[in-house]
Amino acid sequence: MKRRPPFAALILIPGATVLALALNGCVSPKQPPRPALLHQQEAGVTLTEADANREVALQAGQTVTIRLVENGASTGYRWEERSGTGIGGVLARVGNPTISRGEAVPGAVGMPGTLTQTYFARQPGRHQIRWAHIPPGTGRDTEADTVTFEVVVR
Repeated sequence: MKRRPPFAALILIPGATVLALALNGCVSPKQPPRPALLHQQEAGVTLTEADANREVALQAGQTVTIRLVENGASTGYRWEERSGTGIGGVLARVGNPTISRGEAVPGAVGMPGTLTQTYFARQPGRHQIRWAHIPPGTGRDTEADTVTFEVVVR
């Protein structure tokens, strides 16, 4: 008379083998950490006025988003891009700037908001992104009211 293995052994042994093979495929060698960028996000980098005059490195295909605090709708001050030539080569604008409005602060002049403009890193190179904070009634910018971001695409 042949002895047959118990029913539990027929299920447990193949099941354990399949589980071990599946888990072996999930284990990968430890990946080295990615180099840190200013305010790195999955899609790219976000820069604010605090990041002005710093260099930021991007890979081609990433985005860089500029976020500037403004209150132009109520005080007349506005941000104007002064990047000059080169946009379209190394970087490409993604849409037009948007302005989101915040909540009014009691006792303060103006209504806070945030200007947001995103750029796409098209190809390796270097480009300066410049934004000027323009007072009402003028079209000139000065060093005191200009922010510059140096972008290097690798």
